[in-house]
Amino acid sequence: MVIKNPPHPKHTPLAVHIRSGLRWLLRLLLLICISPTWAASGIIQSVTGTARVSQPSGLERAAQKDVQLYPGDTITTGAKSEVRIRMIDEAMIWIQPESSLTIDKYSYVKQGDAKDQAVMRLIAGGFRTVTGLIGKINRNNYSLSTPNAVMGIRGTDFQVMFVSPGQTRTPSSPEPGTYNHVYLGSTVLNANGNSVNVEQGQTAFAGLTPGAPPQLLRSKPAFMDAQQAANKETVPAAKSDAKPRMLLVTLRFGSPPGASSTTTTSSRDARPTNEEQTVRVMDGAKAIMTISQSAPSATRQGNGTQQGTIVELSPKLAENNVTLQLQAQRSSSGSSGNLAQNVATTISVPLSQWTEVTGSGPFASNNNVETTSSRSAQSSPKTIYLKVDEVTQ
Repeated sequence: MVIKNPPHPKHTPLAVHIRSGLRWLLRLLLLICISPTWAASGIIQSVTGTARVSQPSGLERAAQKDVQLYPGDTITTGAKSEVRIRMIDEAMIWIQPESSLTIDKYSYVKQGDAKDQAVMRLIAGGFRTVTGLIGKINRNNYSLSTPNAVMGIRGTDFQVMFVSPGQTRTPSSPEPGTYNHVYLGSTVLNANGNSVNVEQGQTAFAGLTPGAPPQLLRSKPAFMDAQQAANKETVPAAKSDAKPRMLLVTLRFGSPPGASSTTTTSSRDARPTNEEQTVRVMDGAKAIMTISQSAPSATRQGNGTQQGTIVELSPKLAENNVTLQLQAQRSSSGSSGNLAQNVATTISVPLSQWTEVTGSGPFASNNNVETTSSRSAQSSPKTIYLKVDEVTQ
């Protein structure tokens, strides 16, 4: 009687299938890990109210702090809700209430790489963004679209809102279409085969009328000034018949208040020596202000340092004093690489009174100097003053 040894497991059909399946799974996981499509495009830094993130497959998840965002994701906010996002190239995005923004493509390999790309779509509502390294260096690779317009940018801080024709219409309602306001830098608004350049402080509009070209508006529409409404938990209790109080926050750089706010040392100055920046915000709500510290002559030559601070502020009025919660992200890019620093603080200032805030919170720096001439390396100390006024209608 001859006893044959059983076949070795490695020769059994089942083992062969298992091994083949494992190889296939490992290859798939490897492709997923190295594919740029699966690389995170940004991360949610904060959520006020309720919001959700939808994938192209239809799956949804709650928008929460530290949730990573990927190409194809759509972020949708509810009423009285907002989402703040930091993208992988250090761009900042604030999505307003009842808005929907899709990240079609967003990849950042390294500074100046041709593969760096940012493509986003505003489906409804509005948002504000301070562009990052892609917008500053690879401007042709940055694109933002709405249902009726496309925007190109030149390293900037801007706001976009799309008013759909289905929204409630009253005599005071804005005309449906795309609104684009520039706080810093410039954009190009394209619609119906025409385009218009939008410079700092200007607002452009592209309507839904077929063939109508985009145009600059005489002033920024009031509805764009109404900053993101804070939710119930962050707005101080008020009488039901009380109207929201509007505040005007002003930052002044350079000489003490009372001096001219338009004095410049050279037409090529990095910034006016007595520059003022203002922003309107409802009491208890949030607003965003960008402080740029880039020297144009240096950045044109490609060997300078670009610095800037994005300040998110929330003022609360109590009698004749204003308490401001400040959260700032200071970033710089240059030959030594890209750096980012986050600072948060709370300060209290008297209403309608200039207060020096140099050295406080986001404004504290050992390098608090200002270039006074693009042709000179000399710098002079810079002082920052802040004032909050109540806007009376």
